[in-house]
Amino acid sequence: MTEFNFIDLEQTVIDSWHYPLPINLQLKRQLAGLKVAVFSFALRESSDLNHFHINIRETLESVFGVKIVGVVLTADLCKMFMSEEGRTENYTDYMFELGKQELFLKYAETLPANSIIRLWDDSVSNFSIKLENGSIVNLYKV
Repeated sequence: MTEFNFIDLEQTVIDSWHYPLPINLQLKRQLAGLKVAVFSFALRESSDLNHFHINIRETLESVFGVKIVGVVLTADLCKMFMSEEGRTENYTDYMFELGKQELFLKYAETLPANSIIRLWDDSVSNFSIKLENGSIVNLYKV
């Protein structure tokens, strides 16, 4: 099975976007050696990527022992789902209406079938579900 690992940023592995001090260092035991992508409401648009790559990425890779292999831009994701649903409101309204857990589960359904998909995040519930495509999604509350 293919594995996809995701981490949130604020209040999960860093204090805040503007003060990106590492927190929850105990996560290193779970994350060390993993290839991870970032799934965070802090990274909404491509304009956020420079700040992430310059101020946050290297520290996370060093402190948590991960290799960051991608970033999910939540604005693009919301706009894609809104288009599919025929919705026209501001993407931030849609994003906060769904919340992190529901948006991540919708995103997980777009990943290859029969995968193992994990998210570590402060704003989700500990949760596990098997999707119709055979994928297993595990959410870990930090």
